[in-house]
Amino acid sequence: MANDSLFIDTAYVYAIINPRDQWHAKAVIWQKRIKSENLPLLTTEFILAEIADGLASINFRQAASKAIHILQENSFVKVVPASTNLFRRALELYEQRPDKKVGV
Repeated sequence: MANDSLFIDTAYVYAIINPRDQWHAKAVIWQKRIKSENLPLLTTEFILAEIADGLASINFRQAASKAIHILQENSFVKVVPASTNLFRRALELYEQRPDKKVGV
């Protein structure tokens, strides 16, 4: 399943939850496609923690919690458990990609 899965990151979840997000319209299109095609999804517990952190404001906290539970309980979503090994591998990938710029 993991090899053919779409990776769900925080930007997608933020955009689905927040209609004012610049990517909301595109995220909704993807959401419809994911549902209609029953596409398998992949994320990690690190991403779930980032969703909770990024949407911790009073306006979005409840929606963030609901989204996290939906991802955890959906049979089409594989949530990779957080681990020291996974974190190390992610850090190595991060360090190998110095070309990725952060918006200022």
